[in-house]
Amino acid sequence: MKRCKEDVELFYKLYHPLLIYINKKYNVASGVDSPDDFKDLEEIYAFREKLYEHPELIDSFIRENPHKFSPDELEIIRGWKNFVKGKLIVFRYLEKYTIFLNTDEPPKAYGVLALNSPL
Repeated sequence: MKRCKEDVELFYKLYHPLLIYINKKYNVASGVDSPDDFKDLEEIYAFREKLYEHPELIDSFIRENPHKFSPDELEIIRGWKNFVKGKLIVFRYLEKYTIFLNTDEPPKAYGVLALNSPL
C-alpha cells in the first residue's frame, strides 16, 4: 500500500528542505541548494546518514524554521526524531501496509506504507 498523493507531496515539501539544511551545516555534497539539485539516491542516502548521526539537526531546523513552515508542518518534522534505524526484515505484506521486524530481542513490528512505489 502506498501513501496518498497529498501525503507524499507534503513529505517531500518538508523533507527536501531538511536535507538541504543538513547540507548547509555539513557540506555533504557541493552544489545542492534546492530539491532540483539532488542527483541520485546515493546522495540522498548520504544526507540521511548525516541526519542519523546528528538528529539534533531536526530541533535546530525547527527552531530556525527557514522555510516558514506552519506549526502543523513543524510537528510532522518533529515526529521524525522518532526514526527507526537498523536492520529490518520484511515479515509480511498486507493489503494496508507491510510489516517489518527489527532484529532486537524481542523484535518490534512496524507497519510501513510506501511513498511512490509498492514495497
